[in-house]
Amino acid sequence: MTRIATSMISQNALFDLQRSQRTMYEASTKASSQNTASDMFGYGTKTQTLVSSQRLVARLENRITRDQELGARMTIQDTSLQQASEMMANLRATITEAVGLGSGSVVNDSMKQAFAGVRDAFNANINGRYLFAGTLNDQAPIQVGSLAELGATAAVDDAFVQGAIAQEVKIDAVQTVKLAPLATQAAESSLDALRSMQVFSDSIGGVCDPMSDAQKDFLKSMLTQLDTANADLIAAQGANGQAQGQIDSAIERQTNQLNSLNNSIGETVNVDLAEVALQLNQAQLSYEASASIFNTLRGLTLLNVL
Repeated sequence: MTRIATSMISQNALFDLQRSQRTMYEASTKASSQNTASDMFGYGTKTQTLVSSQRLVARLENRITRDQELGARMTIQDTSLQQASEMMANLRATITEAVGLGSGSVVNDSMKQAFAGVRDAFNANINGRYLFAGTLNDQAPIQVGSLAELGATAAVDDAFVQGAIAQEVKIDAVQTVKLAPLATQAAESSLDALRSMQVFSDSIGGVCDPMSDAQKDFLKSMLTQLDTANADLIAAQGANGQAQGQIDSAIERQTNQLNSLNNSIGETVNVDLAEVALQLNQAQLSYEASASIFNTLRGLTLLNVL
């Protein structure tokens, strides 16, 4: 016959109490962390998939952040190109009016304003990096500081830093966009027109009031060149807008992908709070019952003395 000692009963009750404590602790940990496991090993066969998914989440978050920064840059570039276009359009309007009135009193000042507007627009920078300078973005692409300096150059190319290549950047896993048009391309026709006008102005000592027929004829001949310059600026602005649209689409596409991936990860790692609350309640009841039994058995043995 197998004898059942009170010590064995007490030991079994103690094991039940410890098991209830462990179950209650695990349920409490899940409730506080809201994770089904305390570490990666707790996810078993899903661990490798989970690790890969989390790495992809990190890559997507980095790309989205970078694309958002690129989007902000594109907005600055759009403003700069718009400024240059408006200044050249204003110059054309001033010349048209001046020729009609036969008065050149405001032409010289309007030329200076147009040059300053174009130069400042294409020398825009962020933290010392020039937006329209391509691969040579540590240097201002338009090097001449005044209309007089521009007029003194042997050719319009001398006004620019030469040798730059347009920069391209990836906006998602496969797609690339051009960061910005080069100043040497988008602003060349504008500076060429301004240079021609300044050379003419220097040759006659400035556009006069009233204007001579020769001055009127020259300014009329510049209107087509100014139209070309403005068309180039508008085209550059359009290309910038297209790139900005691609970036916005990439952000939206990758954000949707990120949300889907996070939902998938959540299905693996996130606990069902209602289920955990039920488990915690059951664990507490089990613990209380085990503790009550254990304390009762202690009264039947020498445990309370020890």
